[in-house]
Amino acid sequence: MSGNRLFTEFKGILSENYVLQSLRRQFGDSIFYWTSGNTAEVEFVLQMDNGIVPVEEKSETNVKAKSLSIYRKTYSPSLSLRFSTRNIRKDDDLLNLPLYLADRISDIHSITSSLIE
Repeated sequence: MSGNRLFTEFKGILSENYVLQSLRRQFGDSIFYWTSGNTAEVEFVLQMDNGIVPVEEKSETNVKAKSLSIYRKTYSPSLSLRFSTRNIRKDDDLLNLPLYLADRISDIHSITSSLIE
């Protein structure tokens, strides 16, 4: 009836909820968020092994993330994850994964650990 207008309007909310549900299945209630007050916010922050991993979600191919950038500059994590509609790509400590791999983070954790060494 509305065509894809509903998805167009709410795709960010839908994809963020998908990533949250995927992470909850794997990490339970140990999912947090980070905010700098009122200038930046990272949707998800996980503890993986002995490290803290910020996780950003983008529903399109435009993956500019000011908040994740601020977090990375402030805390220098050894690994940061970004889910988007882009393909797998690693830039320094930032690993971009397609949205559909959100369900597999715990399975590929050993791979991500070896990528940052």
